[in-house]
Formats: sequence, C-alpha cells, structure tokens
Amino acid sequence: MSNEITLGSKSALIEEPVFLESFNKSIIDSISDAILVIDPKNFKILGVNQAILEQLNLRREEVIGQFCYSLTHHSSIPCKAPDDVCPIFDLLKKDVSVSVEHTHYDKDNKEIFVEVSAHPIRNQQGEIILITHIARDITARKAMQAKLVESEKLATVGELALTLANDLRNPLQAIQVASYWLKKDYSHLEGSQTGIKMLESISDSIKYSDNIIAALLDFASSKTPFLQKLEPNAIIEKVVGQIEFPSNVELIMELGVVPQIDVDKNMLERVFMNIAKNGVEAMDNGGILKVSSSVNDEFVEVSFRYSGVGISKANLDKLFKPLFTTKSKGMGLGLAISKRFIETHEGSIEAQTEDGKGTEFRIKLPIHQKRVNRPSLLQSNGFGEEYNI
Repeated sequence: MSNEITLGSKSALIEEPVFLESFNKSIIDSISDAILVIDPKNFKILGVNQAILEQLNLRREEVIGQFCYSLTHHSSIPCKAPDDVCPIFDLLKKDVSVSVEHTHYDKDNKEIFVEVSAHPIRNQQGEIILITHIARDITARKAMQAKLVESEKLATVGELALTLANDLRNPLQAIQVASYWLKKDYSHLEGSQTGIKMLESISDSIKYSDNIIAALLDFASSKTPFLQKLEPNAIIEKVVGQIEFPSNVELIMELGVVPQIDVDKNMLERVFMNIAKNGVEAMDNGGILKVSSSVNDEFVEVSFRYSGVGISKANLDKLFKPLFTTKSKGMGLGLAISKRFIETHEGSIEAQTEDGKGTEFRIKLPIHQKRVNRPSLLQSNGFGEEYNI
C-alpha cells in the first residue's frame, strides 16, 4: 500500500529518480526569482533555472560552466567590497546565508538591479558543497523609490518657491509703483534723460524678476488644464508669429494635417513659446529652427528641431529637472514646467540631441483624452502681462 501511494507500481519505482529529477526541475523553473547553483571552490555555475535565462537574455548552454561574476557582472574577477560585496565570499566566511543588493547586466549590458541571497547546501558531514544564488529583480522597486525621492525633492522645492514668490512679490510691486511716480516727476525736468533711462532699467528689472516669481508660483502650484477642441497647428502658428527671429536664424514650418484635440490653449502656448525661444537662443551663430507636426498612431506629434552644437549627454539627462540651466539668466524652471503641462494633457515630451548636429524636442499629445474638462489655474503675472518661462 505504501509503494502504491508513492508511485503506484514496481515499474514506477524504477523510474522514480527520473521522475524526481523532472519534478524538481519543473518546480525550480516555475520560481520567478533567478537561481544559480554555484561550486564554492571555483565559482563556476553548475545549474540554473528558467528565470535567470530570461533575466539575462541567454540560453542554458551559454550559462552552464561560466564563472558567476563573469555572467552577471561582466567581470574577470570576483566581486569585492566596497562596490559589490560578494555573497559567496561572505557566506563562506560567516557560514550562514547572506543577502546583498547588486547590479547585474544582461548580454546587452542593460542594468538589472537585484537582491541576491546566497544559501549553503551541505553534505552529511555539514560541509558546504554547493551554493544556491537567488537573485530577485528589484529594478521596478528601485525606480519607484527613485521617483518617490524625486517627488519629495520637488515638493520641497515647490514649498520653497511658493514662500519666496509670495515674500518677494509685494516689495517688487512697491518698487514698481515708486519707479512709476519718479519717472512722471523726471519727465517735467530738463536734462533728466539719464534718470529716466535708469528708472526704465529698474522697471524692466522688476518685470523680469516678477516673471521669475510667476514661474516659481507655476512650479509650486498644481494646474488642471481647461480643455477645448483646438487645432495644434493654429497654436504653433500664433506662437511662432510672436517671436522676433534674428536675421541669421531661418524658420522652416512643416505642419501636417492634424485633427483638433482637447488642449489647454494657454498651457500649450507657453510650452511651444518656451521651447521655440530656447532653440533660437541656443543658436548663437545662427542656424535653422524647423517646426513640424504630424499624426503618429493615437497622438499628434509636434517637433521643434534646431541646429547648433547640441546638448551634452550629461546635460541631456538633467534637462527637465527643476533649477537646472546652462544659461547665465533664468531659474531653470521652463522645461520642468513645460514637462508638467504636457503630462497634465496625458502626453509626453522628450529631447534628442546629436553632438554638433543640434537638438530636437518632440511633444506627443493624445488625440483622445480621458480627462474631464476643468478650469485652468494658469494666470498672468502681477502686472497684467503674460510671461515666458
């Protein structure tokens, strides 16, 4: 009866080792964590499960017999502190299971963040004869943690921006009023042109400062777009028509046939104006600004491409971060706010650059949105003028 419960027949007993091997392999391959079985003497891989093959994008025959550090770290030597603590060294030293975080690489050198745990397999004498190396993919968790840290930073910057903006706007308005009355008084005096010019300079500086304050307030507040059915091409043409192009900058418009879509007119004008002006300012020695629109799948795609030296890889990665700027003037909030405005439309904005060949900003806006039409909080600055960011 006992034999029948185990496998059912004498014939089955003969096949039991084959059955158990297949059964164990099936269980191990069903585990979602990546598993390696490693020889502790030489760090060679003796066994794998399906998950490690999928994680590293390799075939079984490409893995068996390799050194674990060569496979996962593309290194010719074992991992060592402080960069990567080797869990096998640590296990052999402490004689207990060990867990560490590592960065692994697939065959295309793509980073995979993993939580590695190493566990001993012992013989009857208690000696460690094998080590199971289990790597849990935590790439998504790491990305979420990074996003959380970034959002906390942005919240802090937003609070600071709101405080600064509110504290600075009142004295600026007082200076503006005083400047206005002084200018009126000077206008009745002979030979007061220098004084009037100085007052005009003060007035211009106040407006510039207030634009920065307005951008800080924009960044600090959450705006819900007021959506209307509008043609993106009409908004592009209006924005471009408001820009004074230097004589050495050529404008090329290639606007395709695109449908009306739900957009916040003020937000989109601000984004297009900011990117177009950035392009003009980036071409110190002149060049070409090419603006195009087209339909791509379920999106209207708008592109601003300008010639020039391009943006370095280091700067490209920071381009949409708040307070980052390569300009001598400005707060570095324009692109951060533009990104936020586009994302409130359920769209996306990205920049691509080639060294010596210029930069392209590509904006994608959905043709159909799920968002409910609500009023926008977008406002003009304190002096009744719209401002550029």
